[in-house]
Amino acid sequence: MKKYMNIREESNKKIGVYLGKLIDDKFSKRNNFYREYLRHEGLSTDAEEVRKLANRFSQIIKGDKSLQVHDLLIVTDILGVSCEELLTCGKAYKPIKNHVTNYDIAFSKDPKVWQKYMSREDNLFLNYDEYNKSVIDYAFEFKNYGFIHWLVEKGYIYFTEEKQPGYGLPLFKAETKVERRNFMQKDNLFPLEIEENEQLRGKLIALAIEHGDISVMEEMKGRETPLVHEVSHFSAHQEERFDGSEQLVKSIACSNSDSVYKYFAQEYDVENHWGKTYTFIYPHLGDVIDVMIEENINEDAVRMMVRNVIKHNKEAYEWVKGRIESDYAERIKDLHGDPKYVDMLKKDYRMRSMSDFTFRPDTNMFSYGVGSEDGMRTVIIPISGSSTNPVVQNLIDEAMGYYNKFTEYANEQKELWNLV
Repeated sequence: MKKYMNIREESNKKIGVYLGKLIDDKFSKRNNFYREYLRHEGLSTDAEEVRKLANRFSQIIKGDKSLQVHDLLIVTDILGVSCEELLTCGKAYKPIKNHVTNYDIAFSKDPKVWQKYMSREDNLFLNYDEYNKSVIDYAFEFKNYGFIHWLVEKGYIYFTEEKQPGYGLPLFKAETKVERRNFMQKDNLFPLEIEENEQLRGKLIALAIEHGDISVMEEMKGRETPLVHEVSHFSAHQEERFDGSEQLVKSIACSNSDSVYKYFAQEYDVENHWGKTYTFIYPHLGDVIDVMIEENINEDAVRMMVRNVIKHNKEAYEWVKGRIESDYAERIKDLHGDPKYVDMLKKDYRMRSMSDFTFRPDTNMFSYGVGSEDGMRTVIIPISGSSTNPVVQNLIDEAMGYYNKFTEYANEQKELWNLV
């Protein structure tokens, strides 16, 4: 019984949701799954039988009824999953084949097995199977974090930062050192998910979050996005190309780990291509807070995060306000003469004082005097959600108050330019 001690069956509702996802992942329409089920039973697949089966499974997927043993055997066979996986909603996996495959290696917990497999001369690590998946695909799918962490530790997967010419944005990637056999190019390349190094990095960070592994998050620069390395306030608008924030935001919010929350809520320094160091905070921290509020997750952590946002937004605003207002005051201190002439000069001097200020609501990036010795660049965090807890809501209002002040400065600058 010992080997089953860590396997706990989930509730009917969670199993139903997981079953629905498995069906939708494999079949374009659920009726196709129901027809396949009927064929397994040797029954007619006409519309009436499909309708009756759909009604029954609808109750199972909603969690109103449980899967019967007879259903379980057929469903796992059709979907190609183990009973353990289905009943634990993906928290426990067991091989469903006897011969050694990528699928089986991904289940292994033994480093000796991993090392032997990775050392094969035929480089099976790079090959994918009849389902177009490599061993790494399955490792991520089954969340075998021990194996994935071992790959990082041994240098099979590592972080790289590729400098992008022209517009200055780096490209964050997770890559592999494994070399392919040069035998008439017969080795297969990674499947698309693995070949796209940016996606591999995102998957690795998400799984490290689930395991609370801060060291791997740091290795993969989990808090950073390429846009924070932009060398000026001019954007190349490349962020969307390699922004996997949605997956990470959900992983962070649902981690229920104080160490993960603190990691992503802390400020950190970034050195850009000019050797300038600026202080940032996780650009999608506001989205994390929104998810946690909406799903009522860990209110104490939410308060901590919002307070950090307040501190970051406030310090950035007070810094830029001090620069703009002091520069403007210095420019106009000796103005005198015709009021109309003075008023015209004030508008001109105000525009000059704000000429180095940039705030872009589409990325929430702020900069002032980028390139100068004492310039500044960072991200300002908005929070869209609202809390029923008045204490939390007051904190959100304060954080948004500083965010809105950046918008006000940006609008003022736009109006000044329109007057020119």
